[in-house]
Amino acid sequence: MTRCEFCGTRAPVTSVVFRQNTGMIVFRQTRAWEGHACRDCGRAIFRRATLHTALFGWWGTISLFVTPVFLVLNVVHLARVLRMPSVEVVRRAQLAAHEAYAQNLLATKDRRTVAEVLQRESGASRSEVEAFLDGLVAARAA
Repeated sequence: MTRCEFCGTRAPVTSVVFRQNTGMIVFRQTRAWEGHACRDCGRAIFRRATLHTALFGWWGTISLFVTPVFLVLNVVHLARVLRMPSVEVVRRAQLAAHEAYAQNLLATKDRRTVAEVLQRESGASRSEVEAFLDGLVAARAA
């Protein structure tokens, strides 16, 4: 896991290049989003670039040929993005992997310290860690 270059979230990422074409009769303009993206950012960039290209990419002789290529390449990169797990699924799995560790910490440390340690270890948000700890405490009390 590394950081997404678009949102900065620590998550599984894949290398993507989403291209956008704007045809303007005589001229054309292209834009590319290139980098390592998480699943959420990859989907959002795909929607933005592909929708723009599908609507505004056809206006021009060269653009008439470039637009279908860009659309197909964007779909190929989207397929790579969709094979990755979402950030939430990864965080939940990381928290679950730390369950025994968290239970040991809860036995010896205060809840705030345990939450800070789990947040740092898993990369999960404070609210995700709190919900996880609530589940652990409830399971231990039952």
